Amino acid sequence: MSQSEPVPCGRDSPGPGNILILHTELMGYSAAILESLAELSGLHVHAIYRDTDSIRGYVPKDTTRVRFLPRSHFDAFKLSQLFQQLSPKMLYVSGWTDDDYLQVCKVAKQQPIPVVTGMDNQWRGTLRQRAACYIARWRIHPYFSHIQVAGIRQYEYARRLGFREEQILLEEYSADLALFASPLSTPSKDHTDRQPDRRPVFVFAGRFDPVKGLDVLMQAWQTFVADDRFSDWRLRLIGKGQIDDRWNSIDRVEIVEYLPPEQLAANLQTCSVFVLPSRREPWGVVVHENAARGLPLILSDACGAATQFLIHRYNGYRFRSGDSSDLAAAMKWIALQSDGRREELGRRSQLLAQRITPETAAANLLSVLA
Repeated sequence: MSQSEPVPCGRDSPGPGNILILHTELMGYSAAILESLAELSGLHVHAIYRDTDSIRGYVPKDTTRVRFLPRSHFDAFKLSQLFQQLSPKMLYVSGWTDDDYLQVCKVAKQQPIPVVTGMDNQWRGTLRQRAACYIARWRIHPYFSHIQVAGIRQYEYARRLGFREEQILLEEYSADLALFASPLSTPSKDHTDRQPDRRPVFVFAGRFDPVKGLDVLMQAWQTFVADDRFSDWRLRLIGKGQIDDRWNSIDRVEIVEYLPPEQLAANLQTCSVFVLPSRREPWGVVVHENAARGLPLILSDACGAATQFLIHRYNGYRFRSGDSSDLAAAMKWIALQSDGRREELGRRSQLLAQRITPETAAANLLSVLA
């Protein structure tokens, strides 16, 4: 049977039942949540994912209870066939921009089964968002019974869209902690301990895109390196996208091509501090990944994930988005800490990283079946 054909209910029919996931951009961390979803529920998970025009080109692999199906193999009719054959106990759709997905939702709402959408947009009160709140009764509510949001800033938006408290689920995202979590070390009383593979390196990981604020980071870096006290520090940029040619000539900057999750996790182990200077960052799973890896965090106040994984001056530093002077001050504050003190900040990041796990994210979604 080809992947373009409808699939039977479960792996070994008759099976325990099914969950259908209609994704757009599927990431490695999404696969970790889906695996937890299958394990906790005892159900088979079938996930459609976008295999064309993918930002990162991630190709998931089937497991015992999770099957991945390329979006390009399914038109509206075949999606409807898939839904009818699986007869899922729950349908999850990441967003509401795919009209073919919405047609499946419309059928699912008549079953009735829980039909959940996901959202990571922060409430910012823009004209576009206010318009979305107005048309939600026609564009969103006819298709979905629940919404799962990334965090508290998204919760506010969901409420304004008209979802009641009991219709809003939390923890849409989680890092793959099995991959990124480092074991917690025992802190020393004098803060002199240091993991041997940590180096004085600030690291950014993400798209090389203006919205990520890399120009702000480079301005801050030039201010930072002008201070002779920090001559041993380096800046590492990991990702892909358009790089300003001028950055290649800036002192002590290393540019690394995009790394798959396994290689990224290993690379982060050699760094000391994670920096995300985004101008707009609805959530940012990379924040969770670096916290789990045991790095202190420097995040702009635009980063949604900061609400969960950063406590200012406890495990890192929050600075004003777009303000290179404030970012430079944050970098200096971190660099002036002792090696042991930075390790302590990193341990605190690891503690905060446990606030959300693939299991708790899956449990939140499964709560609609209770």
